[in-house]
Amino acid sequence: MLLTEQAFRAFMKASTMARNLMTPHFARFGITGAQWAVLRALQRAEAEGLDGLHPSSLGQRLLVKKPSVTGVVDRLRQSGWVVSRNDETDHRSKKISLTPEGRRLMRRVLKHHPVQQQKMLACLSPTERRRLERLSEKLAAHYESLNTSPAAHAELEDLHP
Repeated sequence: MLLTEQAFRAFMKASTMARNLMTPHFARFGITGAQWAVLRALQRAEAEGLDGLHPSSLGQRLLVKKPSVTGVVDRLRQSGWVVSRNDETDHRSKKISLTPEGRRLMRRVLKHHPVQQQKMLACLSPTERRRLERLSEKLAAHYESLNTSPAAHAELEDLHP
């Protein structure tokens, strides 16, 4: 087996297993991983002094398309964790923000989340964790360039007729 294939398979296996281990962690709080990502992005936006995010901005932060965000936000709104309201500066657009209940949920999850993160990375030394962070950031930047480059899209399409 080629080194590239081995590395890719190991990366995909670890990614899938990590997602599978995080699912029950989030389920304890009545949320999914996608809902966690939206809630955390909204919480970070609040910490930056923003009074909410437009769905497109939320999608950009999560690296997903707006339709993917909309379904998750709708479920969070039904649960009372987020609110969607007209933007004061552009009445045609909506802003999404946490409700007080959403903030309480985030505090509950974040009380337990560091322990889960520690458990997930316990087999790695601090040096290996820094290396994992750097390699993950490098992969993310590369994937972003593949996602936005028309030449890369054409190149990938040539590989898979």
